[in-house]
Amino acid sequence: MSLVIFTALVGMAMAPGHFHPVLAITSLLCIAVGAGASGALNMALEGDI
Repeated sequence: MSLVIFTALVGMAMAPGHFHPVLAITSLLCIAVGAGASGALNMALEGDI
């Protein structure tokens, strides 16, 4: 999860142009929620292994 967030942050930093701070923080938050949800779903589905 942290690698996905770090990659998104570095991608935003390297992109040309400027980002609105609220949009950048919201984007990182949504990416973090999506990564966390996929990890939780993975653990729930593979709990019997």
